[in-house]
Amino acid sequence: MEHVRHTETPLTRIQKLIASRMLASKRSKPCFYIEAHADVGEILTFRKKLTKKAATRITTNTFFLRALAVSARQFPRMIGLLEDGCVRIAGHVNVGFAVNAPQGVIVPVIKDADRKSLSRIAEQEQRFVQHARSNDLPLADMEGETIALSNLGAYGVDAFAAIIPPPASTIMAVGNVLREVVPVEACPEAAGSTQGGSLSRSEGLDRPALADGKGRHRPVAVRKAVRFTLAVDRRVVDEIYAARFLRAIVERVENPRSLAELDLAEETV
Repeated sequence: MEHVRHTETPLTRIQKLIASRMLASKRSKPCFYIEAHADVGEILTFRKKLTKKAATRITTNTFFLRALAVSARQFPRMIGLLEDGCVRIAGHVNVGFAVNAPQGVIVPVIKDADRKSLSRIAEQEQRFVQHARSNDLPLADMEGETIALSNLGAYGVDAFAAIIPPPASTIMAVGNVLREVVPVEACPEAAGSTQGGSLSRSEGLDRPALADGKGRHRPVAVRKAVRFTLAVDRRVVDEIYAARFLRAIVERVENPRSLAELDLAEETV
């Protein structure tokens, strides 16, 4: 039998550091995970209008970063950390976001993101990504993280659960934009199901309808949505508090103008 030789690829310094930090987090943080869908139809339209007025390109991820930060300010326990039997609430909402770089995953930190406009967050986001991929991001721009975001939508991932970085107790994972069929009478966050029925054109309605198998047709609409998955340290935050926090994020994402208050205020000055 022919002997098959194995190959070895040494880890880089940054890969070793990431591996040790992620292992420490998984061993020390008992996590729970919750998920919600958010309609991003308005963001996709509004961001184009906002980008035309701004000096920089504002992406959907920019909205997610700000929604996460502002909601963390509303629910401060999400930026808490367990230390010596007490939950210490951070004084700043500093959002770390994962960047795929040649040397490994780098996590730049947008400090005081809750106090910055979308355009300002977008400027920092783009600058950090460029420096991270050029391997010249200063250490100061990777410190102070109090909450995190990881977005794999660009890689075709529908949803995933991320590992909380050691300096934080919460991370939000974002998936790809998907098309979902929802009943017209349903609330915006309720996703419909086509199980047991088929799509057709309803009489008198200029939209598809769902045949329920009993001769009835329910009008439906197709929306663009993303799935947010929170990973939370249960020692710091309970499930109800985290659910309210996630609901606040979804509401802000579905009302993107509420996230652009600082940008719109700058236009009127």
